[in-house]
Amino acid sequence: MADRHLQAVLHYLHKRVEGRTVNALADGVLLDRFVVNRDQAAFAALVDRHGPMVLGVCRRVLGRAHDAEDAFQAAFLVLARKAPSIRKRDALASWLHGVAYHVAANLRRAESRRGALQIPRPDVTQEDVVAEVSWREVWAAIDEELALLPQRYRAPLVLCYLEGRTRDEAALSLGWSEGTFRGRLERGRDALRARLIRRGIGLSAVLLASALGHEAATAAPFALVVATVAAATQFTAKGAVAGLISAKVASLTEGVLKAMLVSKLKMAAVVLLALCMAAVGGVMLAKGPDDKQSDKTIKPPVHAASENPAPPAAAPAALGTMRVVVLDPQGKPLPAANIYANISSSISTGEYKIVNQDLKTDAAGAIQVELPKNTTCVRMWAGAKPFVTMFANWEETELASGKGLPADYTFRLERGLTAGGRIVDEDGKPVVGAKVQVNLAGEPKPLNGDGRTRYDNSMAYGSDAAITDAEGHWRIDNVPNSPRAELMLLVSHPDYASDKSWQEASGVNTALLLKEKATLTLKRGVILRGQVTDPAGKPIKDAIIVLGNEPYNSAAPTEFSTDADGRYRLPALAPGETTLTVVTHGWAPQLRKVNVQTSLLPQDFRMALGKTIRLRFVDAAGKPAPKAYVTLNGWKGGHSLQSIFNPNHPKVPNPKIPGKADADGVYEWTWAPDDPVKLIITSEGFARAELEIAGGALERTVTLKIDHVAGRVTDAATGELIPAFTVIPVVVFSKDFLSAERGRAKAGQDGRLSFAGHRTDYPLRIRIEAMGYRTQDGQAFQLGDETARKQDFRLQPSAPVGGVVTDAAGKAVANAEVLLATPTEQGELMQDGDNHKLTTDAAGRFAFPDPGEACAVVVRSDVGIAQAEFPANQHDLGTLRLQPWASIRGQFRDGGQPVRGATIMVDPIRLDAPNQPKMRTRLYTVTDAEGRFEFPQTPPGAVCLWVSLGPWKDEGFRSGPRVPLELKPGRRVELDLGNGGAVVTGKVVLTGKIPPGLDCTYSINYLVPRERGVTPPPEIAALGFDARNGWRGAWIKTTEGLAYLSTLPHWFVKLAPDGTFRISGVPAGEYDLAVEIYAKPSGCLVDPLARKVVRVTVTAADTAKGELALPEIAAPVKPVPAIGDAPALAFRRADGTAGALADSNGHYTVVHFWASWCGPCKKQLPALRRLQERFAAKGVAFLSLSLDDDFKTWQAALKNHDLPWPQGRLDAVEDAGVSSVPEYWLLDADGKIVSKVYDADELTATIAERLK
Repeated sequence: MADRHLQAVLHYLHKRVEGRTVNALADGVLLDRFVVNRDQAAFAALVDRHGPMVLGVCRRVLGRAHDAEDAFQAAFLVLARKAPSIRKRDALASWLHGVAYHVAANLRRAESRRGALQIPRPDVTQEDVVAEVSWREVWAAIDEELALLPQRYRAPLVLCYLEGRTRDEAALSLGWSEGTFRGRLERGRDALRARLIRRGIGLSAVLLASALGHEAATAAPFALVVATVAAATQFTAKGAVAGLISAKVASLTEGVLKAMLVSKLKMAAVVLLALCMAAVGGVMLAKGPDDKQSDKTIKPPVHAASENPAPPAAAPAALGTMRVVVLDPQGKPLPAANIYANISSSISTGEYKIVNQDLKTDAAGAIQVELPKNTTCVRMWAGAKPFVTMFANWEETELASGKGLPADYTFRLERGLTAGGRIVDEDGKPVVGAKVQVNLAGEPKPLNGDGRTRYDNSMAYGSDAAITDAEGHWRIDNVPNSPRAELMLLVSHPDYASDKSWQEASGVNTALLLKEKATLTLKRGVILRGQVTDPAGKPIKDAIIVLGNEPYNSAAPTEFSTDADGRYRLPALAPGETTLTVVTHGWAPQLRKVNVQTSLLPQDFRMALGKTIRLRFVDAAGKPAPKAYVTLNGWKGGHSLQSIFNPNHPKVPNPKIPGKADADGVYEWTWAPDDPVKLIITSEGFARAELEIAGGALERTVTLKIDHVAGRVTDAATGELIPAFTVIPVVVFSKDFLSAERGRAKAGQDGRLSFAGHRTDYPLRIRIEAMGYRTQDGQAFQLGDETARKQDFRLQPSAPVGGVVTDAAGKAVANAEVLLATPTEQGELMQDGDNHKLTTDAAGRFAFPDPGEACAVVVRSDVGIAQAEFPANQHDLGTLRLQPWASIRGQFRDGGQPVRGATIMVDPIRLDAPNQPKMRTRLYTVTDAEGRFEFPQTPPGAVCLWVSLGPWKDEGFRSGPRVPLELKPGRRVELDLGNGGAVVTGKVVLTGKIPPGLDCTYSINYLVPRERGVTPPPEIAALGFDARNGWRGAWIKTTEGLAYLSTLPHWFVKLAPDGTFRISGVPAGEYDLAVEIYAKPSGCLVDPLARKVVRVTVTAADTAKGELALPEIAAPVKPVPAIGDAPALAFRRADGTAGALADSNGHYTVVHFWASWCGPCKKQLPALRRLQERFAAKGVAFLSLSLDDDFKTWQAALKNHDLPWPQGRLDAVEDAGVSSVPEYWLLDADGKIVSKVYDADELTATIAERLK
């Protein structure tokens, strides 16, 4: 028997070397093979794949090799027994990490009770003993804290940092979009780092440990793998395993199994687990979701990891129960339905407990869910075949506001719809084995639901993804039957260029998917090869090749390593421009732009020595700030250079970029590039700091600032502490632009305020909100401002803001969703995430804490929608009567052909004032293969429907119609965009002195009829615009003009680079065609280099014929200062006096064009400061010229940005010949232009060369 086991494993390993079989299969497929067929090769593949990670955990916890091997076997035997009940197999690595840690921890406790001594590992030399003990404590703390994270955060960390997969491979394995994966990885890393910092360890310490080569992931001994795989089949069948495993392993395995009950809904539960804990100050979570009662007390970690863990805390006293009932679509009880309850409770300040309950309903479809004392967050999932899984939650901020949990709660499940399609190659042939992952966008809720229940977002991902058959077809059957259910796809196949993002394929929308007629085409790619050598030409092994400037924005793998000959080979790539970055320890990183084509030659890199970056971190008193962690956050305009590149990954080694300051607060990187790198510095108790520095720069001292604000929250009338309140950070972008971040809100209790800031780029305010009080903002402060470390709040008692919701007949509407927005807190109709929202009670009533400012309220339900705005201090909002939804359905054509994949937007027609509540009700969708689109639930009223089109990329169509509509409640509008009328064609020809490289690509052009549109709202009508008088340039330059333009039917017209255009579906009438052409922008478009307005008449004969060809349109180009010209620009200095460029003659001068409202301008200011610091002492003058219209705004910006060189403002923007900002000119001593660039860093080499 043992020989047959050994042969099976050897056979598998032989096939693995050939790379032809099970090693390429997903975890879920391998588990299925093992469960169904007792396939030992499949189980061996799992042991081979995850064994290094499992063994690494066991070694770190236990130390001794034989103990670690016992725990290793026990962990995989638990997997063998529990494999049939693991539902979300794509997260198997995370599941195994949790099991391995708990198995090893149990064994460590048992050995500790027996007094067993922990001896050093034999492979550690004597001089490393002290360091090894320290790192072992770090590793033990890492695994302990990692096991406490929710699975949504633990899974990406385990895959990337313990199993060494690239981020893209891990995202693909988990079935997550790149944005979701990146966000969860970053939040998980931040949460882990925060927990470790409180123990005196930072996440960078973990990465540095890996970088230094400690505990590299290694394969398990072959004999151990053989024994484990051999025992798995017997153990799974509950057969005899004597002789295959030791009695110690058997006992350890059974002990763990007794403590576990695998959840049928574990993945869905843990995916959202972290949100609850994020609201209580980042104190993180419980152990794995596969425990029957995974109770784990979460305490503020101590500064050193203990070898012997404290005894477990007692369970919190029971508060009571919630009776949960599950019904089928007919309202009948569903017995044996799965209920997964995730409940957190507060034990004391800073200490929390998580209880996970796996339950099944009884014959009456009911179950009692236990609620502990001081429950702070409850989340539940309900599911049963063949129904769609439902989710309901009660978050901490809601419970902290005084609302209690219901005694009973009912889930009504729904049957799902089917969706599907077909995947083909470029020849139209079916692609077999393509992986189609499907997610649900947003947070849609069931029709006729209670306002709280929503659908689970995961339709098919990871191992549950749909796989195409021999005809390329795929299908799923669990799509919610809801008009708000929008599906997103991610399609991949190893032989084809993979999608880079969810829903990337053009023309895919939910309507087409539900018809199972969506056809997507995969394209074959280009193979790219090369070699990396040192300066002497010797090959460099394990150099990292990073594909793309934003590698972690892609769902495809982006990190690869060189072999022993220094050679690399990238997978199939889509043709087009990209970048290659090479990183290897000891040599300066290199980045190269490449245009991927079949003709591209091998890309070889010869490395060079780097330079030193040396930083010294101190506190406000000048004392060293040790344990400061340094993370790379940008280089050469992208993020291809990272602090860590998947440590322990056999294919992507860690280049060991330093990540931590020493005990004296000194950080040193001796092989940094000589281009500036962006760094983020974090340290316990200090605010995050950011800086840019280049290799070879002088040592820089960085003063870290305190990040914490504390205080008391009391009743202004009584002086008593307010027992429950919500703390909301408010970002102060400017004195008139505040933005509350409810997504970062935290609950406060017992009048104690404790706030840790999250950003240092803008000032912050603290907002305190409590029911029965007027919301109050604290003073603005910068993180690190000592005067703001203590803030007390005395809230004024105030009645809530509330009203009653009824339907059109005046009947109260229960469970309607109510959104509230203010001038400082945005609400968004199509996004549920961070909205300030609640649901109406049985009598249709709702109440919010008094916001203390004007507010807008939107109420929505399946019955309809209501919208209203109210002034500050109005508490009784009266009755909000729902109007039935309007709807829009239509088709979009261009040039007579249906347009697939066009984005259709619907915006309300209104004029938004700066002090108006920010309620965003924009809707959007995408056209299907036949150009069709639909908005089944649209707010009634005046709206503008428009096809998104701009100059930034080629959308495949040439004109975007914009249609104003008066939507009536309960009525549907049918549209036929781009059809009928005439197709107007023509060409714009640039005349005059045309700058090199200027064409018509970047242009903003409109065709506008000389007629009235829909009746504008009073605030727009009062502006006096009248299209019958012809085009006005102000319509696209001002907020007021754009609001008026939305009341007119018109077209956005996209010019081809050669100036040709086509406008489809133009009816007979009189029009103005307004053309504005710009240079290729570096940031914000400012002033066109050419503009022209022509009158266009479309006759009935033209529409009957279906076409109108216009004569060529000559657009004169204004003279633009070119290289060698000496421009004569006049401006006003900051003190109001006149100035001119000629004043700077006699030396080199950098002229910087910018505007205070331009984001890219402000982003480049640090680089401009560095340029000035470097060259001002060498006689180079600097002058900034602003394009701001308003003098006071410009003056305020100068104070905020502290620019220590002469400043001016142009009176006539068009005289500068600057089409976009930022822009930089370098003038010589005669005032002639010697260089024009759009990035400050680009001037460095030019100035240095000129000064030689």
